[in-house]
Amino acid sequence: MTNPPMRPKFAPSVRCRYPRGMAEMDRMVAEIENELKLLEEKIGEVKRRLPAHSVKPPIMMELLELEDRRDELLKIIGNLKPAER
Repeated sequence: MTNPPMRPKFAPSVRCRYPRGMAEMDRMVAEIENELKLLEEKIGEVKRRLPAHSVKPPIMMELLELEDRRDELLKIIGNLKPAER
């Protein structure tokens, strides 16, 4: 008979300071915040392209889509971090 495979032992310094779920949630929040930063830059760029008069529908639709996505991400972050409000 063969011995069962041994589980690797980790030094305490290697272990995550949070339970696995918390570390995963922190990573998700960081990714969403990065995407929010990029969206804010895109929204600013689209707003700079808006003319003072006679706004073209495609530009306005792009702006509205970006703002909708931003609102969705803010809602997700709010649901992930309810205790920090």
